Amino acid sequence: SELNVWRRGLLDNLVALHPFEIVVEGSIGLKSVGDIAIDDFSFSPGCSFYTGPWNGDNVTTAGPTTDTTSSGSNCHSDEFLCPVDKTCISKDFVCNFRKDCGEYDLADEENCPTPICTFENRTRCNWEVVHQPKFTWELSQGTVSGPPSIPKPSEDTTLHTNEGYYMWVADTSDSTSFTEIMTYSLGHLAPSCKLRFNYWL
Repeated sequence: SELNVWRRGLLDNLVALHPFEIVVEGSIGLKSVGDIAIDDFSFSPGCSFYTGPWNGDNVTTAGPTTDTTSSGSNCHSDEFLCPVDKTCISKDFVCNFRKDCGEYDLADEENCPTPICTFENRTRCNWEVVHQPKFTWELSQGTVSGPPSIPKPSEDTTLHTNEGYYMWVADTSDSTSFTEIMTYSLGHLAPSCKLRFNYWL
């Protein structure tokens, strides 16, 4: 297939019985093809908390609960503290695309991957980079030159210009290596949840 072009990716049926993470792994090999980039992550509107039968099991959600053991100042190890009203919610409710701490307390969603990430705000949108000794994911633009032997995108897929941002990784060594960018743990998501993205190979 054609090399060094943007392609469309889709990860659907995000079904899990427990909180999970999404990992994008870049595997780097030979110099002439050792490049990869990603852009425009978007979770579909169907990404919501699921409470019905799941893979034959019944998933129950009790909702926020107050920790009466310490006047709400601390939560159990499997709970998350909502700072505004000091209630504790299950960690399964964190990063599930719902405001489980309340309409005016977004603490349970504020450090989670944003529903849409174009990288144009010059951040990773709360995706965590797993650094490797030799190379790692980094924000880049078409205006920024890479190593002479490594091709890189001349434009992004959001603005379609050389000033648009995307995540890119390259390696100039001859040995095969890999690096990862990943989400924090996501709560139970509805089966209709999908992750769309663009990738460059």
